[in-house]
Amino acid sequence: MKKLKFILLLPAVVFLILCLLSLRAYTIAGPSMSPTLLLNELAIVNHNAYKFGQAERGDMILYFDSIKNSVAVKRLIGIPGDKIEVKENVVYINDIEQKQTFQPRENYNHVPQENGLGDIVAIENIFGQDHLITYTKGKSDKRNFTSITLNENEYFILGDHRDNSADSRFIGPINGEQIFGKVVW
Repeated sequence: MKKLKFILLLPAVVFLILCLLSLRAYTIAGPSMSPTLLLNELAIVNHNAYKFGQAERGDMILYFDSIKNSVAVKRLIGIPGDKIEVKENVVYINDIEQKQTFQPRENYNHVPQENGLGDIVAIENIFGQDHLITYTKGKSDKRNFTSITLNENEYFILGDHRDNSADSRFIGPINGEQIFGKVVW
């Protein structure tokens, strides 16, 4: 009986150990993901999250920023084949407007000043996945982004702090090999 329990539990234990080995912590070095992740917060990344599947719209990912020669965290907005456009900080994916629900700005007064939140905080819904974003109307030079259709293995990323993020609006799409994992916490 003990041997049977061991045999039944062994796969679960092995799976748990493998999951734990694939998790790593990173410190957020800039405000580009505020208010979702704040400056100096820890992000837990699963490096095996995409081993057997593709990254999905709305995922927060860790990727290699080849311009800065470092890793960074951004929100995955577009996947291969998607048409992406940004009009006055509103994202359109395949010509479908991704809704924003504005939040009372005073609810975020607790966010430390160094995160530099914009005047607007909103919940953005990317095909069913909600997350917080922030921006100030008219502030960013990249509040508008002309339509682009992503090729095979190309991904479009945005920071949740739209006024303060070096993302695909500036650097263009990233490729799948640059994606290191999914932020899980």
